[in-house]
Amino acid sequence: MKIYLASPRGFCAGVDRAIEIVELSLKAYGAPIYVRHEIVHSRHVVNSLRDKGAVFVEELTEVPDGSIVIFSAHGVAKEVWAEANRRGLKTIDATCPLVIKVHNEVNRDYTQGYELILIGHAGHPEVIGTLGQVPDKFHLVSSVGDVENLHVENTHHLSYVTQTTLSVDECRDIVGALHKRFPNIKGPHQEDICYATQNRQNAVKALSKDFADYLYHNVAVSVPYHPALKIAGRPGDKPREFRARCEDAARAGRDEEIENKLNIMMAMLTPVLLIVMGGFVALILLALYLPLFGLAGVLH
Repeated sequence: MKIYLASPRGFCAGVDRAIEIVELSLKAYGAPIYVRHEIVHSRHVVNSLRDKGAVFVEELTEVPDGSIVIFSAHGVAKEVWAEANRRGLKTIDATCPLVIKVHNEVNRDYTQGYELILIGHAGHPEVIGTLGQVPDKFHLVSSVGDVENLHVENTHHLSYVTQTTLSVDECRDIVGALHKRFPNIKGPHQEDICYATQNRQNAVKALSKDFADYLYHNVAVSVPYHPALKIAGRPGDKPREFRARCEDAARAGRDEEIENKLNIMMAMLTPVLLIVMGGFVALILLALYLPLFGLAGVLH
């Protein structure tokens, strides 16, 4: 088996910081420590923190009054902060500093009368938190098609921000469409996309050029949102149908079955390109091996 480690790899500084905040909080205050939304898109990290006493929840209604709750690196809407204050919860903010930067840009432009546009993926925790910074005049676009169908009140007073973990290529296309349709639109002074995300996407591109199909470990956690899924598959789009089956299996809750089969393949398949990229582990392998382990049936 040939194993290649992408470089750079590992978590970004914001995620490292959030994980450390949870670990230090557990040491300082003891279990349980409640964490609103999984702190990072990594099953192994989340399970490790859960074993130490972290309790991951989706809504504050799951947190007992007076408890300690940590807000994940994705950030949260203002109404979440307000609810925590009303209930007397002891809050610890692990929001990524870059996400905070985006929130500050949104609040500044809103107070200056701009109509706002967010480039991002609907349903992503970061997107939900960013949209929740202001009460109205905020539009979400996820594709060039969304830009073409967008209806705004004032085409001369628009501002946009981006989700920090987008695909750089995908975001570039959407930004280009925005500038083409709204020449006077204002964007951030600096890129909102995390530099660590960009570097890791470039690493995936460099390693994935010569492989036909891509299968992502930690499917359920990483597939729906992780931009590297699209980055790796872009040349020729050969893995599109395969990736779609992975997504369907993950949404159906069959990710553990997939993961178990992948663990077998990791030990037996050759050649295999294993990319360790922090929040996910990507197995790039020839699709003809899949039926040997019954994985093709799982993904149908």
